Amino acid sequence: MKHTVESLFAATRADDRAVLIGYLPAGFPDPITFADMARLAATSGIDIMEIGVPADEPSCDGKIIREALESVRLSGIDVGRALDLAGSVRLSGDIPVIAMSYWATVFRYGIDPFLRRCLEAKVDGILIPDLPLEWTGEVCGRLQHQNLAMAAFIASPAHADLLLELGQCSFAFVYLRSSQQTTGEDIDLSTALRSLSQVRHALARRPLPVAVGFGIQTAEEVATLADAGADGVVVGTALVQACLNGPEAVAGLVRSLSAATRRRG
Repeated sequence: MKHTVESLFAATRADDRAVLIGYLPAGFPDPITFADMARLAATSGIDIMEIGVPADEPSCDGKIIREALESVRLSGIDVGRALDLAGSVRLSGDIPVIAMSYWATVFRYGIDPFLRRCLEAKVDGILIPDLPLEWTGEVCGRLQHQNLAMAAFIASPAHADLLLELGQCSFAFVYLRSSQQTTGEDIDLSTALRSLSQVRHALARRPLPVAVGFGIQTAEEVATLADAGADGVVVGTALVQACLNGPEAVAGLVRSLSAATRRRG
């Protein structure tokens, strides 16, 4: 069964576990290896694959992901090719795929052309972490008649209240940034857990699945967040590093993280 983003969160909630979301830059370290690693990650336990589109200024990302994005950009992979690669992951497996891009890239490409290209590539949804609030309603409106899910990126608990005012937006889930760190830095679990609690409280009148990302690298961190009520966890830098170490590293990492998504309470 090929789940949508929304149905996958519902299914894992019923199974009393969190969704495991994995991030890889499109075409990294090269298109063939990328396809192999993405398929392996999916069969090893990743529930949703988030595919990064090359960007000139990936402001949320740390050194490892920045270097990976730059290497694929310099290899000639542009927005269209990146989305094709993202779509190939969807077509070759049973897991939803989300295209992650930065606002400057989307705006320069054109909002409508970008969304059409996503549809053509058969990806399931989009994530724009630095989407300006004043543009969020506009982008949601253009998605309204498209078969694309949108993830709401929340950089802090205060941001949740602002997004809730956008009643016309139908978000598939909330992506909560664990802290103000960039990707790949060690997670401060106490800060992440406090933010998760605050966001879930803010969303009480508009229940949405909440996935926590940034700095999550170990099975114990995944388990702690799942036990605390996170509907999903996002692992990026650790998966990118594993890809450089080969198939066994990818399979081993993903299996351990996937096992940790089942709540222990």
